[in-house]
Amino acid sequence: MQPLFEEPDSKAIILPLYALHNEFIDCLTSSPDPGVTRLKFSWWHEEISRLINNNPRHPVTQTLKPFIETHPEVSNIIIDHLSCIESIKTSVIFSFLI
Repeated sequence: MQPLFEEPDSKAIILPLYALHNEFIDCLTSSPDPGVTRLKFSWWHEEISRLINNNPRHPVTQTLKPFIETHPEVSNIIIDHLSCIESIKTSVIFSFLI
C-alpha cells in the first residue's frame, strides 16, 4: 500500500480503512486465548453495527463515520472483511486440532 501517492480525498478514507484492518488483525495476534479472541471479534461486530447506526465509539470508526454516511454500501464490505479475518482464527485452531 502506498497512501503517500494517493489523492488527498482517497487518502482520507484509505488510511482509516487500513487502520481498521490492523485493528481486526490485532484480534488474531494479541492473545493466545481463544475466548479473548472471540470477545474482541464480538466487540468489533458490535462496533461496526454502531458505525452503521451512526454511533461509533472507537476513534477509527469515528473517523470512518462521514464516509459511511455518504457510502453506506461500504459497511457491508467492512462486515465481510471482519468475518473473513475472524474465520482465519477458526481455520488456524482447526488446523492444530487435526
